[in-house]
Amino acid sequence: MRRTSLTLLMLLMIAATMALAQNGGPTKPPLGGTAKLISIQDDKGQGFIVLNTTTGDYTVTFCEYDYTFSGIGKVEVLGCNVYFSAIEDGYRMFGSANMCKQQGKASCEVFEGPDMPKIDPIQELWVDVNMTDNTNQCWKSPR
Repeated sequence: MRRTSLTLLMLLMIAATMALAQNGGPTKPPLGGTAKLISIQDDKGQGFIVLNTTTGDYTVTFCEYDYTFSGIGKVEVLGCNVYFSAIEDGYRMFGSANMCKQQGKASCEVFEGPDMPKIDPIQELWVDVNMTDNTNQCWKSPR
């Protein structure tokens, strides 16, 4: 049941992001043709992902679990929007960022796989309403 809910949430997030991309705004890609690092850092301090939009290299950090890993995913840049995905036997990562509005979302699911350390499954949905203030460090959110 929980996995079905997370999968549905991921699909809704991707569909909503694609719909927002059609709302207009600048059509010139803001990233240009050079390597560009971007990060999506959860506003509640749960974690962050740092992504190279040219190579697909990424590092994801789950702050509350003190767990970090990296890999290579697929990146697509459409106008102001960056879409990222990495699907492997042990994990699924999805992200979207609007570079014009400097906002992003990421959905991360890690479960036991053949090349992964023994961990409890992790499921996270991160929202970043202001990508310009990212520190790419773990911190505790104020309550």
